[in-house]
Amino acid sequence: MQNTPLFHQHRSRGATLAPYRGWNVPVRYSTVSGEYEAARAAVALMDRGYLGVLRVSGADHLDLLHRLSTNELRHLQPGQGQGNIFTNEKGRIVERTVLLRFENDVRLITHPENPQKLADWIARFIFLEDVQVENLSGDSAVLTLVGPNAAPLLERSLGLAVGDLPPWHFRRTTWHGQELVVYRTAELQPPAFDLLAPVAGLPELWKTLIAGSAGLEVQPLGLEAYDILRIEAGWPLYGQDFDEEMNPHEAGLAEFINLDKGCYIGQEVIARLDTYDKVQKRLVGFLLGDGPQPAHRDRVLKEGQEVGFLTSLCHSPCLQQNIALGYLRAKLIAPGTTVQIATKEGDVPAQVVELPFDKGE
Repeated sequence: MQNTPLFHQHRSRGATLAPYRGWNVPVRYSTVSGEYEAARAAVALMDRGYLGVLRVSGADHLDLLHRLSTNELRHLQPGQGQGNIFTNEKGRIVERTVLLRFENDVRLITHPENPQKLADWIARFIFLEDVQVENLSGDSAVLTLVGPNAAPLLERSLGLAVGDLPPWHFRRTTWHGQELVVYRTAELQPPAFDLLAPVAGLPELWKTLIAGSAGLEVQPLGLEAYDILRIEAGWPLYGQDFDEEMNPHEAGLAEFINLDKGCYIGQEVIARLDTYDKVQKRLVGFLLGDGPQPAHRDRVLKEGQEVGFLTSLCHSPCLQQNIALGYLRAKLIAPGTTVQIATKEGDVPAQVVELPFDKGE
């Protein structure tokens, strides 16, 4: 079990730690409700040092990445980024990443279990191209600030104005002699920014941000409260809500597919699924009724027939109701469709809703 670079800081604050994808991470510091409310109404800081970081460089790196991923990246300028997906020959998901364009390289932010897998996947397609792939996961790490006061805090604490950044775009600054990259993430409904920093400077950066600024109190954010926020936002995770058996259309990731970009690995299959409406199941939201608490992979039933399964569940303080992400046969995904969730203790009524649950209204 690996520890993030901030393990001792979390222990000193009395955080409850638990295993998560091979890492020992804070799941809560005080109360989940308090951390959730801080992220909603003020600002909360999360250690996501478990995320993977790759650097892809060389004269041909943009051309190669373009031929391996679903989104159009050739027109990105330094300081711009995007969500992007690497797919295999069957059009199934190898990894969903955040892609950041620098002057001479690209950084890819991956799920915890996937940095080396993705590095090896990219390397498979390097023949005569001038491309280098480096796994920086031991040298760089990610912190996340969430909440309406996140941008003001970054400006006051680090002197970096980021409030006007579009999703996935970034700015850089030098902090304590090291480069710090801040990009706006679109995975949560409250405003959120990821900070990509060298591991050596991470404890001091955490200390600076958690101290807050005049009138801006910062709450540390654990995994449990973060999970509620990301389910409300309809943001799926690799290994939880999708994997290599699914394609991007099924997993609700169509926004990261450019259907006009031309050929890439898996493009033919993905285009055919779209053109001929051949997607068999889709990720949707479920409002859960009263009854036993469902669990991951519980079956979804319609008139007694299995038509899907659940992937992520929580109680939403925003909606004051239990909610879930899950898969449903494509012909049943219309909002308002009623289904049953089969639990070990009995069936629970549920209603299909369009994602995200939290529309930010």
